[in-house]
Amino acid sequence: MPRLFFALPVPEECKRKLVSGFPQKKSHGVRMVPEVNLHITLHFLGDTKEDQVKDIIRQLQTVASDYGSFEMKFAGLKTILKERKPVMIWAQFEENAAFEQLSIALRKCFPPDEKRKPNPHLTLARIKQLKQLPFELPEVKPFSFTVATVELWESKLGSEGATYSLIERQKLK
Repeated sequence: MPRLFFALPVPEECKRKLVSGFPQKKSHGVRMVPEVNLHITLHFLGDTKEDQVKDIIRQLQTVASDYGSFEMKFAGLKTILKERKPVMIWAQFEENAAFEQLSIALRKCFPPDEKRKPNPHLTLARIKQLKQLPFELPEVKPFSFTVATVELWESKLGSEGATYSLIERQKLK
């Protein structure tokens, strides 16, 4: 059963800006997300029956046709803490009404367990069993990019983390 989610693609040059200042050497307890996997999640569907995928793609086409392109503005890097220990590093983007409306539209088509307000971010690293980061977060100059498509991706979990594959890409109107 595929694990599916809707995502916003991030341009390659923006991905490079986000990862370029991090240590190139692996740090114990810190697993960087491969650059190819960097995305902004709009809505996580989770385990999905194979026979539902065509309907999900049709719904995505309908939703995408109702929304125009919009700008995403990078706000900064952020360490996510759980019980005062780092668990993730995010690239946080500014709150954005268009992002929120698109995310909520997808939630309405595919009701989630999620009740929190949509938060535009990109996960750069996952952290295990550390009390603090072994490095300082790099400085990343502000940037923005235009979102013109929404994508449906599959996530496959493995011992080295998740690998993602694109299932469908839809242009926004």
